Amino acid sequence: MKILLTGDPRAAGMIRKKPDPKKDYRPFEYTCTFSQDGKYLIKNTLTGAVAELSAAEWSFLENCREQPANGAKLKELGFEPLAEHCFLIDDTIDGYALYQQVVSIIKTMSREEAGTKTYTILPTTGCNARCIYCYEQGLAVKTMSEETADRVAEFINETRWQDQVSLIWFGGEPLAGSRIITRICRSLEEKAIPFKSKIITNATMLTPELLEEAISCWHLESAQVSVDGERKDYEARKLYADPSVYHYDAMMAAVGSMLEKGLKVVLRCNYDAGNFEGLKAFIDDVKLHFGNTDLLSVYLAMLFQTQSVENGVELYRKAQELNAYLRKLGLKGEAKPHHLKLNLCGADSGDKSVVITPEGKLYHCEHLPGNTEFGSVYDREIRVTSDPRAELPADDKCRNCCFLPECTPFYRNGCSDYFECCKEYKQIDAEEAFRRLM
Repeated sequence: MKILLTGDPRAAGMIRKKPDPKKDYRPFEYTCTFSQDGKYLIKNTLTGAVAELSAAEWSFLENCREQPANGAKLKELGFEPLAEHCFLIDDTIDGYALYQQVVSIIKTMSREEAGTKTYTILPTTGCNARCIYCYEQGLAVKTMSEETADRVAEFINETRWQDQVSLIWFGGEPLAGSRIITRICRSLEEKAIPFKSKIITNATMLTPELLEEAISCWHLESAQVSVDGERKDYEARKLYADPSVYHYDAMMAAVGSMLEKGLKVVLRCNYDAGNFEGLKAFIDDVKLHFGNTDLLSVYLAMLFQTQSVENGVELYRKAQELNAYLRKLGLKGEAKPHHLKLNLCGADSGDKSVVITPEGKLYHCEHLPGNTEFGSVYDREIRVTSDPRAELPADDKCRNCCFLPECTPFYRNGCSDYFECCKEYKQIDAEEAFRRLM
């Protein structure tokens, strides 16, 4: 066995141990495997360790799925490393309980000072685009008042941790509420609160003057720009209220301006079967416009509405070819070393993040639907905490999924991003990562 990635040393250190010759061993629930062209790879999704197996080790591992193997047999065959690295575990151990224990211990060991780090703020739900797939369709347009903006700044001062905080400007189109953003940021500066910010935007409202203000006053460091592929698809899907002002060229010009000022830009390219064929042309256009820069990357994002349709999985598989093309062009960042995440989303972040609406209402996640607010910036006694569902046991289907350590623990307990075939999508991601390792 050859270790290709060592993974997270904290998790590995807790569960690695020499196999006991008196015990039987089975494949760990939280492992996924891949074979191609005579090569065999396995990943422990709890520790992040990845190994290349010999054909004999692979065959032995597969046999253990039907019949656990005795520790003495492992030693006799020289396969002890399979157990030492927890690709095989003691058959008497509850894998889910082990996962919970590891996460709990690492959380305890990693405790930081109390206080909120990240504030996702919606200055307005208004938008100059009318994207055909927008999940906010039908919501009343609301813009934050100056009074609420002042109270938001006070709320940040009262709840923040004692270090630099991060602000995420979201909407609607947050640039349509730029006046409110500036008011909040100036108030924070007056209070001597260190902060940085990023924005999720379509970028078409970003004038040169506003960009200067965003850098100097908002402390803007990065932007995620929502796009929809090549020009004809982009403009057909964005359906801007005034297409003579807001259009593909305006977006591209804004991206260029941000890059020139040294801001990091991620282009989130939303796709489904309708615009998929034009994505390569869009990627080529991005490369033509901006060339090589470490500040720019492109992220392909399948629309939520497409994930559960019949051809969704196959379309997602085809998208991996485009991801490879993005890497070839230098437009997709390399994966970071595995670090077991303790909080996989805003709703599971404890007191570390919160979403604030234009009315000052507090939410755990900008995507959670319905009446899930837990307070208001006007409630001076409010505490920022995780969504209570994060404390519920994982659903049975999720509990036995090999990708649980890489997923939100309450995915099937009400997460709005859940869809029935999520495991198939995660399997495709894993296979692509394995291929890159090979």
